[in-house]
Amino acid sequence: MMVTKKSFAVIVCCVCLISVVCFVLSDYVIAQSDMGGKKNAAVETQIIKIPPPLEGMILPESQTLNKIKIAILSADKKLHKYVVEVARTPEEQRIGLMYRKYIDENTGMLFAFKEEVNRSFWMKNTLIPLDILFIRRDGVINYIHHMAEEKSLKRISSNGKAMAVLEIAGGEAEILGINVGDRILYKDF
Repeated sequence: MMVTKKSFAVIVCCVCLISVVCFVLSDYVIAQSDMGGKKNAAVETQIIKIPPPLEGMILPESQTLNKIKIAILSADKKLHKYVVEVARTPEEQRIGLMYRKYIDENTGMLFAFKEEVNRSFWMKNTLIPLDILFIRRDGVINYIHHMAEEKSLKRISSNGKAMAVLEIAGGEAEILGINVGDRILYKDF
């Protein structure tokens, strides 16, 4: 039996797809067993991102979500305007800014959640450093993790409850003087 390059590629893609599905399902089962099968808002919420593809595979296109305008009002009354994509669903949040090769100034991604709980992010499959701003229900920045290392599996904690998270280009918060206590101006806060 002769295997062509095309059929070999199809086989490799199928194996990769099955591996990704198994990985995601195993994380779900582990998460359910860790919670005893119960949903508990007090349990720390994790954002699980998709594992990297096999060597030589083509990376998926990064997602482009609906964009909104927000502003950050700093303590010295400076207004920093942003146009950000909004990730609302678990699927959108899993992908986030993965696979992006750059991020423009005054852009980013806002992760909007329904509940205010302790949050944890990581940088798996994220190719650029980011500043991660954790935001309380009232729109005040609770914690900023500066220059999150690209591709890192290290958990980045919100250091308190967060209703939303804003990811912007690494180093931008320091350059613009954005600090803990500054306020995000957006209709949902």
